[in-house]
Amino acid sequence: MKKSTSACIILTICIITIFIGCKKSGSLNYRAQGLITFNAGCCPGCYCAAIASYSIKFNSDTSTLYFITNDISKFGINANTKFPVKVIVNWQPDEAIKGGNYIIITQLKIIN
Repeated sequence: MKKSTSACIILTICIITIFIGCKKSGSLNYRAQGLITFNAGCCPGCYCAAIASYSIKFNSDTSTLYFITNDISKFGINANTKFPVKVIVNWQPDEAIKGGNYIIITQLKIIN
């Protein structure tokens, strides 16, 4: 009897430890929060008009404007969207463009 009680207690402790130690999968941690704007003011011959119709200012760095080089319409943002759009994003530098503040948005969530 004593042996089976000890085994049940140990088994219960193991199961509780497993449930406490598990993390919920599929949760996203976003890197930055900011405001996306539409660059209607880019001149037609400028580099920014050719590749970056949208820009973002991050709350953590309001002095720098970053140009978004990838298509963000898959996240629900297009030229008909009411700007500015408050978002949280994951991003990476656009290594194909040398110089400037050009980034690629990898994940985006609108928080307006």
